[in-house]
Amino acid sequence: MTKWGLRVFTNIAGSESTHMDTMGILLEIYNIEDPVKNNEIGGFTCPELQRLFDELVAAGPESLTAVFAVGATIGDLNIYDLGRLIRATDNGDIEIVYDNLLKDSRNHMRVFYSQLTRNRADYNVQYLNIFNLFHQCFPFSFIVSYEQQHINCNH
Repeated sequence: MTKWGLRVFTNIAGSESTHMDTMGILLEIYNIEDPVKNNEIGGFTCPELQRLFDELVAAGPESLTAVFAVGATIGDLNIYDLGRLIRATDNGDIEIVYDNLLKDSRNHMRVFYSQLTRNRADYNVQYLNIFNLFHQCFPFSFIVSYEQQHINCNH
């Protein structure tokens, strides 16, 4: 993302690196094999995630607006997935980590959405509407208009 020279990409990349480190700690604590297997950028063991990654990478380079739309799509999917995962766990440590990841994902979604609107582009929600329909969580309009959320470091 250095191609575009915007700090937002550096900030979010750093945040994502921290997320991966945090998940690695959980895997170690609970003695779970790392499903990623390696840290190669763009390498996924899940065929569905690999397909989505390849599609998003192909869509992104055409313009800065397309890159912001890809970022919003990733945020959309992350919020959807994390909402489902939070509902499925009964482990307090894991729930705290998921909740913090969810806050960061909403923050990232707000950043990408605001960049899209500044560039007179829109984003069509792809995953959150499905999740909201079944789980009544925050609607997209609330997520993108709410203030930045801070991470809870208390265990």
